[in-house]
Amino acid sequence: MPLNLKKILDKTSKLQSGRLGEAGQYLNLGIQMVLPILLCTFIGKWIDDKYATTPLWTIILAFFGIIVGMYTFFKTVLKKK
Repeated sequence: MPLNLKKILDKTSKLQSGRLGEAGQYLNLGIQMVLPILLCTFIGKWIDDKYATTPLWTIILAFFGIIVGMYTFFKTVLKKK
């Protein structure tokens, strides 16, 4: 393989891997938002079932999960810029 072609191929693969790496950082944003919401909601439901306080803790912890999810989302997005 000629030397110039090898340099071009190396440069192209580095550019593609850099773009994929940047995109990969954003692929888990949905999980970062949804996981805290679901986790907190299920914990709230469990507490409500255990202590018969339906729907108090489910609502409180669901809102807490929304706040945590939004915080991690914005922290990730603003950090990447």
